[in-house]
Order: sequence, then C-alpha cells, then structure tokens
Amino acid sequence: MARQAPIAEGSWTYVINVDADPPMAQQPWALVEVDLRDEVTTFPVTAFGRITSPDHPEFIGVVRPAGGAGLMGVPANVLPKLNSTNYPGVIRVAAEGYLPDTQNFTILSNPAFPDSFQSLNLGQWPLHRLPISIFGRIDLKVGSTITPVSGAAIRITKLWTQVPSPVLNPPPDPFLLASLRPTLSASRPVGATLTRHAIAVLPSTFVLLSDMQPGSLTLKLSNTIGLAAGEVLAFDRVDPDHREFIAIAAITGSSAPSQPATVELRFPLAFRHGTAEHVALVPGGPPDSLGVSAIAGDTVLLANSLAAISTGDLVEISGGVATVEYRTVSLGSSVSDVRGLYRLPPLSRVGQIELTANDGVHSPVAQILIPNYDQGQNRVDFILS
Repeated sequence: MARQAPIAEGSWTYVINVDADPPMAQQPWALVEVDLRDEVTTFPVTAFGRITSPDHPEFIGVVRPAGGAGLMGVPANVLPKLNSTNYPGVIRVAAEGYLPDTQNFTILSNPAFPDSFQSLNLGQWPLHRLPISIFGRIDLKVGSTITPVSGAAIRITKLWTQVPSPVLNPPPDPFLLASLRPTLSASRPVGATLTRHAIAVLPSTFVLLSDMQPGSLTLKLSNTIGLAAGEVLAFDRVDPDHREFIAIAAITGSSAPSQPATVELRFPLAFRHGTAEHVALVPGGPPDSLGVSAIAGDTVLLANSLAAISTGDLVEISGGVATVEYRTVSLGSSVSDVRGLYRLPPLSRVGQIELTANDGVHSPVAQILIPNYDQGQNRVDFILS
C-alpha cells in the first residue's frame, strides 16, 4: 500500500502519497484502442456494445458511449514479455443494431518495457448496420378515387453509401445493390467477383444419416459415390427462401465411397435442412466485381456492375483469403401484388436511396429515403396519377 502523509495548511489538511509513482507498465492502460463508427453516418456508435479478445481473455473490454472502445489491462501483468515478444490477437466487437465484427492486432515488442509503454490505436472502425425491410403500397389516384396498383415495379434507382450532406448535395454512388440469402460467410475485398451459375442435378444414391442444423459443418451420408473435395452439395434446392449450396472440404470416416462417411463442409449451414443433392455448377456469364468491401454476416453487397445477374440467380463469390462461397441473389427491386403491396429485399450498407415506382402506364414516381436502421421496417407508399 502506498505510504500517505497528512499535511496541514491553515484550516485545510491534505493527504498525499509520498511514494514514487510505479513504473508505467504497472499502471492500468488502454492496450488496444478503437473508435467505433456507424459506416453510413460516420457518427460515433452510441449503442450498447461489448468488446472482447477471444485469445486474450485476460484483457478487459471497455466501450464508452461516444464510440471510444478498446482492451485494457495492467501491461506488466498481461504483457509480461513485451520487452522481447510481440503479442498478436483478435479484437471482437458486438453492438446492438450492428453486425459483429473482428480485427487482427499485434502489440509490438518494446525493448524499454516495463519503463515505457504505448497503447496500440487501430483508428476508426466502421460498423455495419443490421438489415431492415422496406415495404409499402402503390396506389393510383384518378380524381377523388384511389385504387391499388398491381404489377407495378419498385426499384432502387440511386444510392448513397453514406448519408449525404444537404449542403454539398453529392451525386449518388455508382454501385448496384445485391441482397444475399443466406448472408455472407467470409469477408470479401473490393474487386471480389460475383459469377452467375447454372445448376445441374447429378445422379446420386446417398441417404442422409444425420440432422442438418444451422451452424453444422459436417453431415453423415450413407455413401459418397461420385463425391470428392470441391464438389458442391445443394440443400433444399427447390426452396427459394432456404436453399444453400456449399462445397465439400473433405470426406472422412470411410474406407471406400460405398461406405457411410462424414462429409465436412467449407462453410457452416445457415438453415435447418431436410434434403441434400449432388449438383454441378456451370458459370453462366462474365464475372461482376464488388465496389465496396464486405464482412462476414453482410446481407448486402455493393457491386460495380450486375449486368449478368438477375433476381433468383445463384452466384459464386470469390476473392480474399477465404475460399469461394455460393449465394442466391435478389436485386433491389420488387413488384406490387393485387393489393398494391410490395416489399423489397433486405437493405443495409446505404445511407440514402432513391426509390422509383413504375407501372408502365403512368408517369413513374420517385422518392428519396434515408433508411431508419433503428426501426426494423420502413414504410414508403407511392401514389401514381
């Protein structure tokens, strides 16, 4: 315990610490600092969040209301060999309303440690909002009569990746929006490619011997005849809302293809499934490329072009460290039903959009929307005339 000494001065008495300050490394420090930002507003993230380091549980995660966050500790206790050893690790953030995300870091060795210590600042960390749903109704007004419009096309005709300044009034960004199902399994950099594939079902005789639950990386089959690493399995292929296509990583646990075996998948399943089929995927067009990088869990990709891709297509996504993955794509459009109602595919990654409704008969109507990501659903109605 530090020695303390009282000092009287007039009617005041002070208690002071007469010991020398401990070495820097024996005091609490921010070990790794980050500045959490909303990617579409660039404002600090004020939502409740949690910071952890999976491989350094001894580090203490701290998140402040103004977006500042990081990992704390007493360096001498948690980085005892820093004078000669680097400390690599992973920092993970989970904030309400945002996708979880991770970054790698390395606290570099410091020969002057423990007398000297400097925290590692990773700078701004833009977090991606969870997707929202945009829905509404299309009506036609003739005189004082309003009737629902069936078959009207609603699509995103312009987008801005960040909420634009009303003073500067910047032009829209040149990207096209593609919504994925299921969500992205791995991070993809700018320039990653999207290639449309045709599907051919191949003959097979295997029977499923295990349940296929969300998160599963393996399944048991009665045989693996015709299967090998790199071949693709389709799960619930005819269900547009839950179908998945995942390549095989390895086959283990059998001495011959005719015997039961365990199939390891390259990525975990997103949904529960009841059927699996062996399929061949044939490229059906030239690749398009990403104009904005994406992280694991993203629902929306922002592409430089989508000339060869339509809603409902299966695409191969490649680029970055991870192997290829396959996803079903929906473009930023919808069609109103007999009641005039529409719903767009899930939306995120954008700060502002222009929506246009067009029934092919009357003048198209456009509206500007700044999505409210704090609400799960945003309603936008149109009236044609």
